[in-house]
Amino acid sequence: MPTVRVQLVAGRTTEQKTACGVAVTEALMKTLGTSRDSIQVVFEEVAATDWFTAGVSIAESRKKAAAA
Repeated sequence: MPTVRVQLVAGRTTEQKTACGVAVTEALMKTLGTSRDSIQVVFEEVAATDWFTAGVSIAESRKKAAAA
């Protein structure tokens, strides 16, 4: 039973996550030859203040980008 965990910064719409879940499911069916019913996709949303790249939070990076 393939399980895919997708970590992303909070803020995507339900429609976006649904489209992603469908696309991931289709890709696994095609590449692994597994059945739709056996595939699980789990979204884990993280606050922009809790996700850091190179020591800078995404929230801070967005602030800097907006100010530029």
